[in-house]
Amino acid sequence: MDSRLSIIIPVYNNESYLRATLQSVLAQAYPDVEVLVVDDGSTDGSLTICHEFAQKDKRLRVIHKENGGVSSARNRGIEEAAGQYIAFVDGDDCIDPEMYTTMIAVLQDTGADLVDCRVIKESQYVPQPYEKGDVEVSDRPLEYLSKKGYFIDSSLNKVYRREFIGHTRFDENISYSEDKLFVTELIFKAKKMALVSNVFYHYIQHGDSLSWQDTAAVWQGNFQVH
Repeated sequence: MDSRLSIIIPVYNNESYLRATLQSVLAQAYPDVEVLVVDDGSTDGSLTICHEFAQKDKRLRVIHKENGGVSSARNRGIEEAAGQYIAFVDGDDCIDPEMYTTMIAVLQDTGADLVDCRVIKESQYVPQPYEKGDVEVSDRPLEYLSKKGYFIDSSLNKVYRREFIGHTRFDENISYSEDKLFVTELIFKAKKMALVSNVFYHYIQHGDSLSWQDTAAVWQGNFQVH
C-alpha cells in the first residue's frame, strides 16, 4: 500500500521566512514524502527560493499559479497531490522532524480519518525535543470541536487520509477563517479522529501575517452579500 505523504505549502510573498519553513519540512524523518510548494503569484523572491530548493531536493515540486488566495493554492495542491496522506504547512511556519512519522503511525494504528497535534505560537522557530506523547482517539469527532489546547479548527496541525478528504475543498470566496470551515466540514463527516499530545507545529507569528489582520474590514469582506 502506498504510504506517501503529500505536504502542501501555499506561498505568497514569504521570502523572509520561506527558507526556514522549507528546511524544517525537508528535515522530516518520514521517508516517503512529496512537498508541493504552490506559489500563488508572489511578487517578491519567493518563487526563486522555491526553485532553488527544488533543484537541491527532488522531493520538492514547485507549482506556480496566478494569485487567487491561500484557499485556491491549497486546493491546487490537493488536486496535484499523489500521496495517500495529506498535510498542510504555511509558508512562514515550521515543523519538528518527528511530526509526520508519529502522526501517520497513529493513523495506521487507529484507523482514524485524521490526526491532530498541539501547536506552539512563537516569534521564531525553536525545535521541541521529541518525547513519546499520549494518543487519544474518538469515534465521536464532533465532540473534539470544543476541545481546548489542540487548535482543532486549524488545517495546519493535522494529517488527513486523502480518500477521506474526497471532494471537500477550501472555500475560495472567503479570506479569513477558511481553514476553520474546511476542518469543520471534515470533522462532521469523520468517523474517527485521533489526537497526539506532542507539540509539533510551530506557528510563527509576524506582525504582517493575515491572522493579525483581524479587522472589521476583513470580517465585512467575508460576510457581506456578493
